[in-house]
Amino acid sequence: MRITHYIGIDGGGTKTEAVLTNAEGRVLCSHKQGPSNPNDIGLDASAEVIASLIRSLLHDACISASSVSVFCGISGALALKDDLKAKLCMLCGDVGALSVHSDVINLLSAGSPTGNGVCLICGTGSVCFLRSDDTLHRVGGWGYLLDSAGGGYDIGRMALEASLKACDGRADIKTHTPLLQAVTRYLGASPHEMITEIYQKGKSYIASCAPLVFELAEQGDAVAKNILDVNAQALAECITAAARKIDNKDPVNVILGGSICTKASPAWTLRISCRLPLDVKEKTTLILSDVPPVFGALTEAMAMSAGPARAERYSDFKRNFMQTYHP
Repeated sequence: MRITHYIGIDGGGTKTEAVLTNAEGRVLCSHKQGPSNPNDIGLDASAEVIASLIRSLLHDACISASSVSVFCGISGALALKDDLKAKLCMLCGDVGALSVHSDVINLLSAGSPTGNGVCLICGTGSVCFLRSDDTLHRVGGWGYLLDSAGGGYDIGRMALEASLKACDGRADIKTHTPLLQAVTRYLGASPHEMITEIYQKGKSYIASCAPLVFELAEQGDAVAKNILDVNAQALAECITAAARKIDNKDPVNVILGGSICTKASPAWTLRISCRLPLDVKEKTTLILSDVPPVFGALTEAMAMSAGPARAERYSDFKRNFMQTYHP
């Protein structure tokens, strides 16, 4: 049967969004469920969440599975994509076309008609990816034990470390007072008193301190500004490594994603950009995507049947999607 509809799925550690469109990109129905990261909830549970969403969309739209092209961009699925696809094929039956990959592809495809380019994701952690000719190259993001590169955890950890040093007298109390006060208010007690809770709650709790640093930096606090400078430098190094893997001198858009990038002020983007070497800065532009990641999943689903016509159809597909998408 000919492919007449597309399903795009954007799955993460908190929620999973699925959208079904017609061939022109107009949204017919959508659903959301909880997390689908297989590293967090297990491969079987991840497959069940995704399959349930696919079945619900097909039921609501009253269309046959064989007429649908499905792309699933799932956080944590990079090393498990073949296994996850196999389970979904068993659960979803005769879907016309099905592909599974990392949610990084969603971000890249949301911001590029070809799906190629560079993306930088900064959430609790951070990672940079380059996609060229359907080959994905990873730069950084090797986990909090091995790679400190500008995510919320790194920023929050540095804020807590600076606060503890101020409490100890290892850092100048005068310059560190604003940060120490902000951290103490947020934690509900001195960081000295909260050590057990900090370790018990772990990475996400530490990362939740990052917005304090951004707020203080905007107010001109020197300690907060230095923390952001260090992390911006690390991210600039990732972008530089990715951009230099591109042989030609054509302009490169670096799509920014993740809560740290999307919620921060434009000053954060400028902070990263100004630390890029001249040869990289001249050919790169850091941008926030103006469409949700699930749109990128839909363009990947469309590309599975459209092939080279993907880039030609991108603009019309995007316009129709934005006119009919209601998050």
